[in-house]
Amino acid sequence: MSYCRKCGTKLTNDAKFCHQCGCSVMNESTGYTQRRQEFEGKMYKCPNCGKILKSFVLNCPACGYELRGARTSSAVKEFALKLEAIEARREYEKPYGFFATAEAQQRVSKTDAQKISLIKCFTVPNTKEDMLEFMILATSNMNMRTYDSANTDISKSEREVNAAWFSKVQQVYEKAKRSYSTDSIFAEIKMLYDNCNEEIKKSKKKGIIKRILMLGWIPIVLLAWVVLNFVEEPKEIKRLEAIVVEVQEALENGEYKLALNYADSIDYQRFDAEMEQKWDIEREYWVDKVLEEATANGVDLEYMATPDIDRANNEPVTRDSINSGFVEGIKESVQSGVDATEENINEFNAIMDETKDKSQQTTISEVETISIGENDYITNTIEKGTTYTYGYDEWGLYCATAISDSVISIDKWEKNLSLEKSFNKKYEVGMFKITDAQYEFTWIDEDYTAFSFTLTDKNNGDFKKSKNIVFTILGVDGDTNKGTNYNKKNVCYSYRNDDWHLYRAIPLTDLVMKIECWYRPLALGSFHYGYDICVININAKDTDFEWTDDEHTSFTISIQDKENSDLKNSTFVAFTQD
Repeated sequence: MSYCRKCGTKLTNDAKFCHQCGCSVMNESTGYTQRRQEFEGKMYKCPNCGKILKSFVLNCPACGYELRGARTSSAVKEFALKLEAIEARREYEKPYGFFATAEAQQRVSKTDAQKISLIKCFTVPNTKEDMLEFMILATSNMNMRTYDSANTDISKSEREVNAAWFSKVQQVYEKAKRSYSTDSIFAEIKMLYDNCNEEIKKSKKKGIIKRILMLGWIPIVLLAWVVLNFVEEPKEIKRLEAIVVEVQEALENGEYKLALNYADSIDYQRFDAEMEQKWDIEREYWVDKVLEEATANGVDLEYMATPDIDRANNEPVTRDSINSGFVEGIKESVQSGVDATEENINEFNAIMDETKDKSQQTTISEVETISIGENDYITNTIEKGTTYTYGYDEWGLYCATAISDSVISIDKWEKNLSLEKSFNKKYEVGMFKITDAQYEFTWIDEDYTAFSFTLTDKNNGDFKKSKNIVFTILGVDGDTNKGTNYNKKNVCYSYRNDDWHLYRAIPLTDLVMKIECWYRPLALGSFHYGYDICVININAKDTDFEWTDDEHTSFTISIQDKENSDLKNSTFVAFTQD
């Protein structure tokens, strides 16, 4: 007796083809002599008694043996490892430009696109354990804030990734519903699915409420407009009509002076040109009538029209007339301020010329010791065309160029790669008047080589809040590519912290010294200018600066660099002359 090797149907002894599926029957030497059985999947047994175990069992139902070392689903583990590998390759791009941040919020990054593809396309196995594990994983990774429409800080990437997770939740639920709808495990999956949908509804509802609260002022404004135009307007008409009645009653009683006062008070107070003109005519009519009747009855009244605060040159009141009057007033105020400022500047320049003449006669010995923090040099003038710089990290610096003796233009310079030596101009921060007290402009030394300035740059996260920084003058060549005109021929002191950081102390004057951090992106590469550490006065009492020898070939000082893990705290170091 033989059986079909394809469908397992019992064959007759002389059959050459299977009468069920038509498959060719093999000869006796290679054919099957009995029905063939195949098994799929794995069967798990208790290691103590051999009882077959069901899913999610912690103790053997037969012998009570406690099961330990149960492994996580291999499919879930594989999925998690792939997600981690994608996230590890994430590249963070630094946004540039005025609208760069907003543009980055409206696009999906390359890494997030790979995650979305993996989440949507990864096939969930058919086992109950895998389905429950995937449902728990997907629901726990969902960000419900993405469904809050009032949250404007949620990027498109976050929304798309969250949508991918939710699609995985729906996929697992539908698959479990078709495979295990009568099983107790489906009840757990359904509970997770229902809780997820409930949280989504709550988040959406919260967003709607927030928007209603945020936009609630619009109906209030509309209501106020309706009240002013449809409620207050009739009240204003009734008020003026009541004044007319009072004028008539005063005339009937012969009280001409009182009637004249009433007539002169007829003044329309709303924003309607036609109604304004109508009641102006009404006022003039009653004033003339009162004067006429008073004269006829031998009463001499002196009348001077009360200036109408709503009109100019007897023209009706309109919103345009009010706005134009306001603008004209502003122009007059600005012009008077400009004239006064020009007079102050001329007077100030005269005083400065006199001061310079006197300062030329002063010897160096008569000048007091410069000390950082003391306002010994408060002259708020700067030489036109001079450029000063401040480097805040290895990626960017600020250049301040004097465009007049009291105004500086500050530009932001950046470089895109750590390997680059030069900086490129990115944008203009703005123009600032150094005489404004809010900027706290102060010269550091008598040679005008450095000044402190309070800077705010809304486009730079480090300077969104105002910071007081020190700008130092560039070298003779005006090299903005490296901050300070460092020249090996000039005197310079250095301290090498490690293979990557080199600190240079560059004397700007006999008393003022600037300390900079130089770095190199490659172990065997050259050092590049990084950023400014501080500007010190060697005679200042607030530093521990001290020469180590009479020849001034080295000195010691405590410095701090929060960008370098070795110098995050103030550290006592020694600089030696190059």
